[in-house]
Amino acid sequence: MDTNFIKNIVRIGRVSSINAAANTAKVVFTDKNELVSGELMIVNRGSMADKDYWLPDIDEQVLCLMLPNNSGQGLNAGFILGSFFSAEDAPQENSADVRAVKFGDGTIVKHDRSTGNLSIKATGNINIMAAGTVTIQGAAVKIN
Repeated sequence: MDTNFIKNIVRIGRVSSINAAANTAKVVFTDKNELVSGELMIVNRGSMADKDYWLPDIDEQVLCLMLPNNSGQGLNAGFILGSFFSAEDAPQENSADVRAVKFGDGTIVKHDRSTGNLSIKATGNINIMAAGTVTIQGAAVKIN
């Protein structure tokens, strides 16, 4: 298989713009003389009954899967598969037992399956809404 073909199909670039309403983004490829893609769909972990919404940040490094067009003369349509950690953007955790989301404003949601601890650190308000009963139960309940 032609390695140049694969290099054009699987690409690394940086997000240059986002379209939140369409859940798409454009990506600039520095290895292709600053070539900017068309609107690329962003792969998420659910799009029907269960939905997981995520948009990369402008200038975030992303991995893209490009689709050849019908003429065979280029690659402009495709998908953003996700972002990845690097020396420039290191992970905030270093344990296989931890799943964490750290938001740009400093809010953190973190679960450690080795201890069972769930931590939520919010930089703003927390709103809990339920159509039914809200129950808080624990060995000790502290309210400060």
